[in-house]
Amino acid sequence: MTSGDPAQSPAQHAYRGHPRRGPGPRPRAPAWRSDFPPFSVLILDGESPYALNVARCLRAGGGVRTHVLSTRPRSVVRFSRAVDSLRIWDGVAHPGAAERFIELARELPVDLCLATDEAGVEFISRQGPRLGVPCVAVPTLPALQVALDKWELAGFLAAHGLPHPSTELITRGDASRSRIACLQWPLLLKPRSGGNGRGIRRCESIEQLYDLADSAHLWEATVAQSEVPGYDIDCSVLCRNGQVLAYTIQRGFIETAHFRPPVGIEFLHDERVIEVVRKLMAALRWSGVAHVDLRCDSRTDTINIIEVNPRFWGSVLGSVHAGVNFPHLACLSALGRPIAPACFRACRYVAGSAAWGSWRRGVFARSATGFAFTDTLFWYARHDPLPALIELFQKGP
Repeated sequence: MTSGDPAQSPAQHAYRGHPRRGPGPRPRAPAWRSDFPPFSVLILDGESPYALNVARCLRAGGGVRTHVLSTRPRSVVRFSRAVDSLRIWDGVAHPGAAERFIELARELPVDLCLATDEAGVEFISRQGPRLGVPCVAVPTLPALQVALDKWELAGFLAAHGLPHPSTELITRGDASRSRIACLQWPLLLKPRSGGNGRGIRRCESIEQLYDLADSAHLWEATVAQSEVPGYDIDCSVLCRNGQVLAYTIQRGFIETAHFRPPVGIEFLHDERVIEVVRKLMAALRWSGVAHVDLRCDSRTDTINIIEVNPRFWGSVLGSVHAGVNFPHLACLSALGRPIAPACFRACRYVAGSAAWGSWRRGVFARSATGFAFTDTLFWYARHDPLPALIELFQKGP
């Protein structure tokens, strides 16, 4: 969708200027290779749900040896062919984490370190200068605090004139109750911290809200936010000091319940989205990767910022499928190597559980599912199948 166009459904909008393909050869996903000297990377949070696919992205980039630290001996990343070694340690929350990390980085040795989840990103932001090895860029602690706290983020967006839904912190007292009552209903109650839709509840009345606040002890820990009619749309970025170096834009076409991320996404171009995200990243002076959740208001056809996730994301392999290998680009940037402009293509990508669910029901044709085998996680896991099978059967049917 281009700026000024009326709101459209996801199916109408997804392949504008990029019609669905009929019979005939299907373009291949980008073939990744490295024109740079090889290097080694240490992922410090192998227990993270994002570590496995980040390791696969690094292997796809070519010329990378990937070592992993994990607090869990049986982390699924351990079984991946994309990983050269895995060491067990006490994790970033341990009081001696920095010293132990320095020892392990020297033993391996490695050229740089990388975090995939929020706790690891905060560890690098705090300890990076003393770790003795270059680190993939992360945001400053003040920027990270804004991203991790939805109430802080709402205040930051308001102060910088950036579009966002009306938001109030749930506190006791008549003043708070009056402010919340003036919001546009219905409201979404969201924990100040956390992501992936966890803990979100829809609320239809002020009485229901305060009953929930009392029974679930939501005071001071939850924000009330006006629900925006329309559709979700996300933007993934790699930045340096507020400048966007690479990005992709995606929207769900296979949705999930309870505000969880979609399991099938399509990549599309939307200038309104990247315009808003560029302003946001510049205001935060952001460095590193981020996945920004946004929502298009169907009443005004405008883009609202919902959340900023200061980490890699579950569909990072989908970004590779679209043409942008964020983990590999982040490493090249950290090593001071030039990054060619990264453009992404319109395409679809489907999580393994969603693809498997369709196939179990006997639905295989692209015309029925909306995707092909080459659009799924299994295409990228075909040379690394064991972790995908483990994850599939851990989740169940």
